[in-house]
Amino acid sequence: MDEVQKQCCSSNGLIICEDKHVCSRHSCSVERIEVTVMKNKGVYHFCTLHCPGRPHDISFVAVGKMSSVFFCMDSGKVHRCDIKCIRGENEELENGVRMCSISGIEYGQEEVSLYKTQRSFRNMRLYCDPYSKHRDRSRNLSTVPKFESALRFQAIEILRLLVFSNRRAYAERRKSILLKADTRTQLCSYVKMCRSARHPIVLTHLVCIALHAGRRKNWKRPKRRNRSAIEKKCADAVVNVWSVLFKHTVLKERVRFGRTLPTLVASILYLMKSGLPMNNVQIIPKMFFLEAALPEANTLNTYGIARGQFTSIKNEIRNAIREAIQSKRLNPRALAVHVE
Repeated sequence: MDEVQKQCCSSNGLIICEDKHVCSRHSCSVERIEVTVMKNKGVYHFCTLHCPGRPHDISFVAVGKMSSVFFCMDSGKVHRCDIKCIRGENEELENGVRMCSISGIEYGQEEVSLYKTQRSFRNMRLYCDPYSKHRDRSRNLSTVPKFESALRFQAIEILRLLVFSNRRAYAERRKSILLKADTRTQLCSYVKMCRSARHPIVLTHLVCIALHAGRRKNWKRPKRRNRSAIEKKCADAVVNVWSVLFKHTVLKERVRFGRTLPTLVASILYLMKSGLPMNNVQIIPKMFFLEAALPEANTLNTYGIARGQFTSIKNEIRNAIREAIQSKRLNPRALAVHVE
């Protein structure tokens, strides 16, 4: 894991901590890292999103993936989690469940029933419900406070994924590489066209092609010191938008949103990115931070959000607001969302 550690530390500007620091999921900022094992001429290479050599050429062949690797942002150490963690120093017990104290992965209950074989115990993984603490005794999200609590939690998770995550950094880096390759292709095609037609190559045309492709600004990750305040403000705005929609529109009858919370949150965030004016009233306010920080909507498949479902929910919100204004004769100012 030394190669993975060097890649992660160099990309985040960290120095490997040599003291007796003990990583913990309670006190440290631990991130999951996807590692791809590449092979080139009999030599193995562990490639992450921070690898300076990406994208690799055809000589590198992917032979496997490692998804249980975690990186500590405080110490710069890399931890690979497996079942050995619960038999060593990293074992932790919580509610009768044995888990790793660094990653939080649950490997099974402390006491196993006699009818279960040891093999089934080794292969058992407990499902981690992201909305477990937001559910009531009936195990549903039908009540308004429970649904808003789960909505706030999901808004923070989606914002971390779309703005602060390593996946966003990799997507932007890949986009810049493809943009440079496309610019180079356009320049070469222009030169070939001039040579085939025996026309002189105009230098100003080459400069215009390069400048037009270089207008796109490079993405910069927001500073971590403002992360908690940004997440709280955006999550409160999402909850305020949903509260107005639930109170005045027909969306309160749609109980299916409990299963599509990530897509619902993404739709509200992108509506706040551009704002939603209607009848000369700003129904959903425009947040300039989201306009600058969120990626393009056509790249949401990269982050695990279905674009078809995203578009349908966003159109459904617009139609519900339009129906409330036109059919129910509701004053548009009653639908205006106020964001602090």
